[in-house]
Amino acid sequence: SLAAMANLAEGIQGLVKNMRNEQQMLRDWIEAQQEESKALRRTLDRLSDKIGQSDKIGSK
Repeated sequence: SLAAMANLAEGIQGLVKNMRNEQQMLRDWIEAQQEESKALRRTLDRLSDKIGQSDKIGSK
């Protein structure tokens, strides 16, 4: 019974370690997605500004 408890504790410890690793991978992925989203937003803002400028020039 003592060996079974030790085995169970070891298994749980391994499971927790794996879960923490997966959580870190997920946090890293989310952070990368946020950076990508910010870059896309900046690009869209610049495009929108350029389109707005060309509309003003074209309407003169």
